[in-house]
Amino acid sequence: FVGLRDQPIISLLGIGLTELLTWPWRSDIAQRDIDALRLQLAREVLAHSAEVRAAWVRAVAAQQLVVYHRQVQDAAAAGAELARRMQAVGNYSRLQRAREQAFLADASTQLARALAQSTVAREALVRKLGLDADDAERLHLPERLPELPATARPGDEVAQRAMNERLDLLLARAQLGAAQRALGLE
Repeated sequence: FVGLRDQPIISLLGIGLTELLTWPWRSDIAQRDIDALRLQLAREVLAHSAEVRAAWVRAVAAQQLVVYHRQVQDAAAAGAELARRMQAVGNYSRLQRAREQAFLADASTQLARALAQSTVAREALVRKLGLDADDAERLHLPERLPELPATARPGDEVAQRAMNERLDLLLARAQLGAAQRALGLE
């Protein structure tokens, strides 16, 4: 404890005069950095949500394609059966029946391909959502994609909204403002 009375209190605390004088300036810079990081995080969250939305659209669309290909395969099966019966009574040639059988085989192949693509799209959505096996089983997708709006928005309205709300532009503006203030260029 000898000699403590001779030292100023600021040096005892370990804070220099320069640090004390620049405290508000450094605090302002730190706050701008925090704001820029918040915008960066928001941009990453929105990018991830856009990826999830795209995966959802692909999964629902693939599911709709399965329904379509199942209908085609059912129609092809009915056509092949009709061709078999028509050939049996002499109203179809073997070539015509073979064409119907080939169409049925092609429809069955397309259905199998659509089922595989639907499974892949659903699994990609599950991965994007970060679901475990139990949650993935409980995930129910709608049968169809939503209908398109009846009228389109005006292009200038969409462009202005995009310019005002794009996080990458907000982030760039915040970083530019922070750099200008740090350099004293305001």
